[in-house]
Amino acid sequence: MYLNDDDNSIISSVSLIEEFGTCSGLKLNKSKTKVFWIGKKVGSNEIKHPELDLQWVNSGYVSSLGILIPVDGSDACSHNINVKKKAIEKMLNCWVYRGLTLIGKVLVCKTLGLSKIVHLLRVFSVSDSDLKSLEEIFFNFIWNSPKPSLVKRDVMIQGKEHGGLGMTDIFCFSKALKVTWIKKLLCYADCSDWKYVFMNMTKQLGQNSIWYLDKKSLMKVSNLVNNSFWKGVIKNWAELDFSPSSISDILYSPLLRNFNIPISANIFPLKLLNTNEIYFVQDLINHNTGKFLTQTEFERKYKIKLHFLQYGGLISAIPKEWKTKIKEDYDILALAEEPIHIENLNSKTKTSKLFYAKFLEIYLKNLSEEKTIPTAIKGWGECAWVRPDINWEVVYSIPSAVTKGSKLTEFQFLVNHKALYTNSKLLKTGTLASERCTFCFYARETIEHLLYFCELSKSVWIQFFEIIRNNTEFNLNCEPNLVIFGFLDLSEKYSALNLLIILVKRYLYVCRCRENMPSNEGLKNFLKHNIKIDIYSIKRESNKWEKFKNCSFYPE
Repeated sequence: MYLNDDDNSIISSVSLIEEFGTCSGLKLNKSKTKVFWIGKKVGSNEIKHPELDLQWVNSGYVSSLGILIPVDGSDACSHNINVKKKAIEKMLNCWVYRGLTLIGKVLVCKTLGLSKIVHLLRVFSVSDSDLKSLEEIFFNFIWNSPKPSLVKRDVMIQGKEHGGLGMTDIFCFSKALKVTWIKKLLCYADCSDWKYVFMNMTKQLGQNSIWYLDKKSLMKVSNLVNNSFWKGVIKNWAELDFSPSSISDILYSPLLRNFNIPISANIFPLKLLNTNEIYFVQDLINHNTGKFLTQTEFERKYKIKLHFLQYGGLISAIPKEWKTKIKEDYDILALAEEPIHIENLNSKTKTSKLFYAKFLEIYLKNLSEEKTIPTAIKGWGECAWVRPDINWEVVYSIPSAVTKGSKLTEFQFLVNHKALYTNSKLLKTGTLASERCTFCFYARETIEHLLYFCELSKSVWIQFFEIIRNNTEFNLNCEPNLVIFGFLDLSEKYSALNLLIILVKRYLYVCRCRENMPSNEGLKNFLKHNIKIDIYSIKRESNKWEKFKNCSFYPE
């Protein structure tokens, strides 16, 4: 509650609350009610009406709707962020030793971590350094280490088909949350008092019409706004770069502060546009004919008197190509259609989710190809046996398409990104003294050697594919591309086959970790156990395993 600096204000407010308490039974707890000065008297020791027994404070913090407000007027944002950082770190530490997969850790970060800072990101202009430190906390948790990630962060934030796990990019997330304020501003059914603050601040700039401007115009408008929060909101909206292209975009292009419509204040009195609610290009058009209003029609419609040079200057400021497009493509229905980005704001879907996807798309588009493409693609490309025409989107999509098990999905994810720990990788980290293969004790243990080229591993694969050929319709030969990446087809027909290939690789890796030698009998038992789990997890009417019922590894 904000009160004036006079004797009656505080007394009237307390008495009003007490009257309400008499009626409702909800009474004011004076021992917990804190009062402090703002404005010129911030930090003052002055106490008004001590007989009311209110708690007057001049230092520390006061909590309001989950936000800690500094009594001395210092920066509230950094303090609140630091408090939330500690809370997030404490929460994530509870999950560190629970053996979560990468998929599980990403889910924890998105549901339990980001939810703690949504409110702060929405109401504060959080600095890039604070956002970066929050990002560090999340990725350190995901990889159990402050060391560089095994998979690039710019890859991790992408979808599974591009090699990522859909981790939230906190910078794009923050921008998307700010954009939700625009949706609230454009909701004319809600007449909250805070909207009048924005309206008064942008009175000379076009008020809500600024959200229809293009990028250049918005950046120009942002420089004229003194409030740092709204300046940030306008700049974030400008990043989406909605340049007018369609007939609706042109008709809803604002006349004020528009980079594309250079109206000279010396020729046309710009105040007339605001006072007479002439905001958009469509306000200058005859809705029946689709042509621009004549000066007589304009004066009659808006009840103002202009010199012919003034109105001529207004019309001539509109670009020629826009006039041509209006003349050729004009449709009366277009007057009722707002630009697509404004329609997105008014859609029933979550605005933050919708615009997060747009911000992320723009961010990834602006990055170099080297940063957005997984490093492993280059690494696998150096292997002579890898096909040059391999479809990496299919490769990255296979794990999540064939199984619901997060451990198997994570395993193939690490294989695809060459991030699976083998002896050669452990030697580089200083964990092991030798990089020799756990099975053959001779060759260098890389992912491809352990899972295929080792003689013991290859013998397991030969026996496996022989069972497949003899008992199913799949006539497949044992070759490295099939073993490492799977059968590159996402149709349901090959779903069980691709899952079996992942399970065999998983079995070999489990044997390596336990320092056991792989065997055909051990593989059969491993497959039976995991197939049984998968059968219970899928729909009963599914025919996923129908083709493999005659195989010796199918559970009875």
